[in-house]
Amino acid sequence: MPIRTKREKQLEREKALREEMIAQAKAGVQEALARKDLVLIQAIRALDDLDQAKSLLTTRLKEFFSLNFPELELSNEETYAAVAAEFGRREDFKPDKLAELVGEKAKEIMLKARKSYGASFDEEDKVAAQAFGAQVKAICEARKVLQEYVEKEAGETFKNLSYLTDPLLATRLVATAGGLQKLAMMPASTVQVIGAERALFKHLRAGTKPPKHGIIFQSAFIRGAPWSQRGKIARDLATKLAIAAKADFYTQNFIAPKLKEKFEARLKEIQALPSRPEPKPFEYERERFGGPRERPFRRFEGGAPRGPPREGGAPRGPPREGGFQPRGPPRESGYQPRGPPREGYQSRGPPREGGFQPRGPPREGSFQPRGPPREGYQPREGSFQPRGPPRESGYQPRGPPREGGYQPRGPRPAGGRPPFRGGGFQRRGPPREGGFGERRPFRKFRPRR
Repeated sequence: MPIRTKREKQLEREKALREEMIAQAKAGVQEALARKDLVLIQAIRALDDLDQAKSLLTTRLKEFFSLNFPELELSNEETYAAVAAEFGRREDFKPDKLAELVGEKAKEIMLKARKSYGASFDEEDKVAAQAFGAQVKAICEARKVLQEYVEKEAGETFKNLSYLTDPLLATRLVATAGGLQKLAMMPASTVQVIGAERALFKHLRAGTKPPKHGIIFQSAFIRGAPWSQRGKIARDLATKLAIAAKADFYTQNFIAPKLKEKFEARLKEIQALPSRPEPKPFEYERERFGGPRERPFRRFEGGAPRGPPREGGAPRGPPREGGFQPRGPPRESGYQPRGPPREGYQSRGPPREGGFQPRGPPREGSFQPRGPPREGYQPREGSFQPRGPPRESGYQPRGPPREGGYQPRGPRPAGGRPPFRGGGFQRRGPPREGGFGERRPFRKFRPRR
């Protein structure tokens, strides 16, 4: 027998411990997945998907088969699919077999088939219609089997919930909550509005009307009640459902008969209360934001005014004092004054004939001085001097320069402007002492350190 080292023994113990923990994890996962509520959640979701697919495919089948027999009217979708799967076209209808599928309406359908104006299907069209009808019929049968399974298993798993409402609604409540454990931990107020989260959060965010019920509206107690009583019934039913969910998850005790007895007693009290009619649109907003109003809100219906139209365009009432005054009949031609002028108004005279007229004859010549200068006017020395006669040609100096005024610098150097120097811009005269100092480079282009 080989001798094992201490390291090998340690590795064997770690391997055994790892296998044991993996086995425990597998057992825990199997136990969690074996919960019956999770199976029922998947079943009810599959049932909803089948309902959607059945509705879509049945509509397509009716459009397909109506090309051959547009007069066929059957309310039951499964029966319609069975007829299409059995015959495929109206020419192959047999009274005995048709009576087994539709019952007493077989004679009426046969009479319509003889007088139908639909198009005739050939053999290939018939086979396609039969195959499509068979698939829709199979979906209807699968949905029926799945519904029976949900009703049976939910009646055993959710005994209290199913007794208070019905197995399908109880399973939808559990599926929306995410499991029976989560539903059992919810308060009654959450159970009441579960499924109406969008309306609830809109109420919290925007202040709209809060929802009265969510999924539990599918219950016959709420759906068939008057509008004003639904909120009270939903509140009491949600309370009983919250208690039933806790009993189904924690104790598995069947307490639903006592809960239903109390609920029915409360239901009778609610039904004895006077019911109110359902409010019209915007009535809640009027009460909440503006209170009761003497007149309704203004509505724009094609630009119509609030009341009857005016006759002849007359104003609605007497004119305001000092305000709007009717101008009278329209002007026949030209300008007509509206009435006597206001007090204190001075008119310039009659209106001008023929448009604008100058106030007087234009001045002869060009600019005329206003007149001799004022008495006591003395021109200042070195101020404005008359230019003299106009220039005959070219530039003529105005006269001698003013004393103490502008002095010419002298002739410009031959090279034009002096170049820029290190000390900055220098004028044409002698450079200033010290200049502007040393010019530093721009900050943006400084070299980085």
